[in-house]
Amino acid sequence: MKTPRARLLNRLCLLTIVATLYELPRLGAQNIYVSNFDSHTVGEYDAVSGAVVPGFTPISGLGAPYAMVVTGNVLYIADQQGNSVRAYDATTGAPLVGFTPPSGLGGPLGLAISGNHLYVANSIFNKVGVYDAMTGAPINANLVTNLTNPTGLAISGNKLYIADVSNNNIGVFDATTGVTNNTGFIQGLHTPWDLVISGNDLYVSNVSNNTIGEYNATSGNTIAANFVTEASGSNPIGLAILNNVLFVANQGTNPTNGFVAAYDTTTGLAVPYTSPSGLSAPTAVAVVPEPGSAILLSCGAVAVLSGPQWRFSIRRKAEIPSK
Repeated sequence: MKTPRARLLNRLCLLTIVATLYELPRLGAQNIYVSNFDSHTVGEYDAVSGAVVPGFTPISGLGAPYAMVVTGNVLYIADQQGNSVRAYDATTGAPLVGFTPPSGLGGPLGLAISGNHLYVANSIFNKVGVYDAMTGAPINANLVTNLTNPTGLAISGNKLYIADVSNNNIGVFDATTGVTNNTGFIQGLHTPWDLVISGNDLYVSNVSNNTIGEYNATSGNTIAANFVTEASGSNPIGLAILNNVLFVANQGTNPTNGFVAAYDTTTGLAVPYTSPSGLSAPTAVAVVPEPGSAILLSCGAVAVLSGPQWRFSIRRKAEIPSK
């Protein structure tokens, strides 16, 4: 006999699959989400023209939205001032039914997701916790401790990369156990804030010297410390990659001069892109899953988007067991 939790998860599984099917045309449209620190909002925009995407109601009432991540049809937002992580429908902007914001957070500044695991960097409590991505329930609220003002997070395989602002470095930890791999994996950075991985390349935003650095995600070796150099006062914070384009949320120096920039992940050169208008100190940028990749659904299904016609298939794993 199924428990109420098992029935809830199975319903959410079905809803996620249906929502992903519904999202196929929109995924191909290549949209991005941008958070605004000063207006306390999140909007969705076309990844080329910067135009507002119709049908998405801007999310408002946030405190300080400093990090975001999208998986399937769910948008997660870390609210640093509200000490919370919230989940929303990525199509409509409505709060996600069934998700309860994790309790006991302290100044969350970084998010990463892998399967059903949502990782949260707590800058006040100097730790990273991991939570159930569908319900918000804690899996291990103290996965990695004894950090110093952790911000950006990234996942590659079973490696968890954590940006340490106070020590200007990147550490690597086991994503399952939290055991330290190398606390000084990359050193000598300049207020590292956000991280994003593409293939074996790790990109890091350096707020204090307005650069984006590129590093080998396996060895930590420097590929290009100044892969992208932006104008003084840009204050690059949030990073996201879509189709070999690196999007950078630049907070700027006042509520009106922030912008989102786009660069080629191979050359570091700017690509044709129009930053959305009306931004207000943008701090984070997030993208929907890239075409041609597998979307891992925490309900146990694998949705595969492939081919020029966007064929869709689902491989269903074992049903969620009752407890």
